[in-house]
Amino acid sequence: MRTQLSWMVVLACAAAICQFGMAAEKPAENQPIRSRELVELLNKGNELFLSGRSCYADGKNETGLAKMKDAAQAFIAALKLAPDDEVALNGLGSACLFLNLPDAALKCFTALIERETESKVKAILLGRRAAAYAQLGNREEAFKDLNEAEKLDPESTTIKELKAAIEERLAEK
Repeated sequence: MRTQLSWMVVLACAAAICQFGMAAEKPAENQPIRSRELVELLNKGNELFLSGRSCYADGKNETGLAKMKDAAQAFIAALKLAPDDEVALNGLGSACLFLNLPDAALKCFTALIERETESKVKAILLGRRAAAYAQLGNREEAFKDLNEAEKLDPESTTIKELKAAIEERLAEK
């Protein structure tokens, strides 16, 4: 039970920073205008993600799991339409964290980190990737990302909370 609770703390901290890029109607400056079909898929994925996260918070893990799977499917469908869409990559990576699919989450967040130029956004993405590394039990890479995130955004309390939660989680192993 203690291990499950600490993972929930890690996921809650990661989820707290999962709001970046979740507005489907407003593409990033460097992205083309999204098609109606893509916007609908992104909105569906975002809705399912938020609903699934809420179910987890309420202890309804099976319902949350089902909603996260559906959210992941919506983001995958969106990526088929627009393979570089940042909202879809972010949403899929975040859903994969909840689904305990850290390898998939790593791929999504790494792709986003590689092209991000804004330091606070990059710090958020590094925090999410650190959560994926923590799920894999890779303490070194998790803290490398967290330390870099703290340098990019030293005032972020969420990064500090995530770091503490991951420290606790990895200490249990």
